[in-house]
Amino acid sequence: MSYTVKEFGDLLKIAKKSKVKEFKLGELHVVFFTNSVDKRSRATTPRPPVLKQGLIEKRDKLSKEALLKQELETKQEQLEEMLLTNPLQYEELLLSGELIDEREEVKNG
Repeated sequence: MSYTVKEFGDLLKIAKKSKVKEFKLGELHVVFFTNSVDKRSRATTPRPPVLKQGLIEKRDKLSKEALLKQELETKQEQLEEMLLTNPLQYEELLLSGELIDEREEVKNG
């Protein structure tokens, strides 16, 4: 169901004149405040928290770090599986420089 802007405006005007307190149409939810009690209750109505830009950036950074950590863990698991299932290919990759054996680095470090 769709409405023109004028039709929608008329619906809201009629609802307000008819002293409708709430008006819902699909995902739209309109609350009319008509007296001082309503205005005070509007001021105390809890609103969902809004993330500030710094918090959004921190959340995004943590998400990226978690994804990178998961990716590294997955690659490490794949390499460990390759060492068990195809040690020759694993050794060839080490010799060609495509892989770094972290176990050797720990021993030599």
